[in-house]
Amino acid sequence: MHLTRTDWAIIAAALAGCGGAALAVQRLAGARAVAVTVGLALLVVLVIQFELYRRLQDALRRYHDAPTGNYRQIESLFSLFASLKIEHPLPPMRVAAISPDFANTLVRLIRETRPRLVLELGSGLSTIVAAYCLEQIGEGRVMSLEQDARYAAISSQNLAERGLGDRATVVHAPLKDRIVKGQSWPWYDTEAIQALPSIDMVVIDGPLQERQERRLLRYPALPILFEKLAPRAVLLLDDGDREDERRVVAAWMREFEGFEAEQVPGEKGTIVLRRRG
Repeated sequence: MHLTRTDWAIIAAALAGCGGAALAVQRLAGARAVAVTVGLALLVVLVIQFELYRRLQDALRRYHDAPTGNYRQIESLFSLFASLKIEHPLPPMRVAAISPDFANTLVRLIRETRPRLVLELGSGLSTIVAAYCLEQIGEGRVMSLEQDARYAAISSQNLAERGLGDRATVVHAPLKDRIVKGQSWPWYDTEAIQALPSIDMVVIDGPLQERQERRLLRYPALPILFEKLAPRAVLLLDDGDREDERRVVAAWMREFEGFEAEQVPGEKGTIVLRRRG
């Protein structure tokens, strides 16, 4: 709890008023002026203390009714470590990386659907979490397409350090122009996925939208991958609160039948699309 400029102005005005009152009392009360002045000052301090206490109680009630985003993410992080046996420190979360709440949704869906193949668009912390989860349920693997060669190497190194290299593979797949629905889109090189069997889960956290003039960069994912999706495939989209991602999902729902969309509460917004096989 801190004092605002308005609070300081009120305090200054109160003290000035107290001083003025003290001068008036001195003229009227004579020898009792000091005692009266001290009493007025104590009254002002007491009023300020009660006001600060009231504000603190209001803030605590608001915090209890609606916990902050940081509290929610710490709560999700505890759940993540309770759900997975993680024996090596994880890279930093949030900002560009996935948030703990998204990681929990990913773990829940993997355990629910037990995918044989998870295709990830954009590598990083989600690759590690998915690989840990598949390792612990004893089946399935991850293939991650990464547009940046340096980051692909970092992701591969992170997997190797945790002994997850046999469960997950990171492929450098630079963005190339692809024709989708009669338009040119920058999207991952798909050479690495041509021979893949049916895909049970797609984790969509790329391509990166930053510093790109073209909008809706994640739109090509479903048109390009549609024919390879398993009958009951699940798509998990990060950053679902952004306008571009909302428009992408709306376009998918218009153009492709047989999908159900679910908005999962989260820091950045998480959208789950389930294919009704």
